[in-house]
Amino acid sequence: MLFLSTLRASSLLLLLSVHGITPTAAHQQQQQQQQQQQILRPPPPPSPHHAHAVDPAILRAIEAHADPVDALLSLQPGLAAEMASPRLLHVSGDAAPRWMTEGDKLRLRRRRRKFSDVTDHEDVYRAMKAEGGGEAVALAGKAHVPELVNQRLVKPLIEQVSVEEMRRALEHLTSYYTRYFGSTTGEQSAQWIHDQVAEIIRTAPFHTHISLEYFPHRFPQPSIIARFEPRRGRNASQPLTVVGAHQDSMNYLFPLLPAPGADDDGSGTVAVLEALRVLARSGYTPRDGPVEFHWYAAEEGGNLGSQAVARYKRESGARIGAMLEFVSTT
Repeated sequence: MLFLSTLRASSLLLLLSVHGITPTAAHQQQQQQQQQQQILRPPPPPSPHHAHAVDPAILRAIEAHADPVDALLSLQPGLAAEMASPRLLHVSGDAAPRWMTEGDKLRLRRRRRKFSDVTDHEDVYRAMKAEGGGEAVALAGKAHVPELVNQRLVKPLIEQVSVEEMRRALEHLTSYYTRYFGSTTGEQSAQWIHDQVAEIIRTAPFHTHISLEYFPHRFPQPSIIARFEPRRGRNASQPLTVVGAHQDSMNYLFPLLPAPGADDDGSGTVAVLEALRVLARSGYTPRDGPVEFHWYAAEEGGNLGSQAVARYKRESGARIGAMLEFVSTT
């Protein structure tokens, strides 16, 4: 119950933030091109409350090969070119990005090293270096935490936050063998999130203007975007508030092992979904600019989905006023 109570607290924090937030930060990144990537194919998801069965061949490969890439290629040799493909990775703690490979990303994850894959966003990185006099600098502005003045609007919504709704959603998300962004089940879980958001929108009051976008990437898993529009309609000059979570999961030991991902980041995913449900049901309409809810693909691949979405927003003229991210909300 502590886990779900924390999720409920996270959803309440999110509701408070949406009503009381002011411009704080700006994302800059790229819309990725549509390409096909070979799909890792783990077993289909079992029903909730059942352990995920692991193919004995996977266990034998892990035992026989100390290197995760060697183990993967022993099972799926067709991935050799993909694993050897060059990627520009900025590893946490390093002064600058360096060229590594797709396979190196698996090695970094096994060592629990955080990184961003900036291969498709190298121009943005170079611009950051130029602005910083040769050093990469953060593009976000200094955070300004506003005084909470909308408690009167938020308090009636608090009792509508449902632990049972979050439990139901989390049980379903963890029923997938993995939500790895390159897997068929990672694509299926994203489709399920899309369908849940679509149903929330369908049952919202008529006057609530909410749109839904299925944002594809070069890998199977899409990002999902829901948008509350102000009553006056779209206006690029108004600041955009973004609330997000990454929907994917990954087993850091080996990508073909189960990764139910209840904490990282099923917890953030369902907290954001529940906040959307409560706001939509209340007929919420933003006053000072649109509010978007994002479920990003491929965070475990180096923040691939969020970089693509943020860059798309920037290039389409959006002015990001604030961004609130929910990760491991336990």
